[in-house]
Amino acid sequence: MLNDRILTVKQTAQLLTVHPNTVYNYVGTEGFPPCIRLTERRVGFRLSDVQAYLDRQAAAA
Repeated sequence: MLNDRILTVKQTAQLLTVHPNTVYNYVGTEGFPPCIRLTERRVGFRLSDVQAYLDRQAAAA
């Protein structure tokens, strides 16, 4: 986990195939990975967290 890549909102949106604004809407919802504050105005997401979220969504479908 030490070498876990941090994705930007745009990269996260591309991985989830949604608009970046949708990623912001997902933040704080149950099951969505927590964001990591990178700077005062930027957040990111751990790649492993996003992949685990996708796996849970696929299993639930």
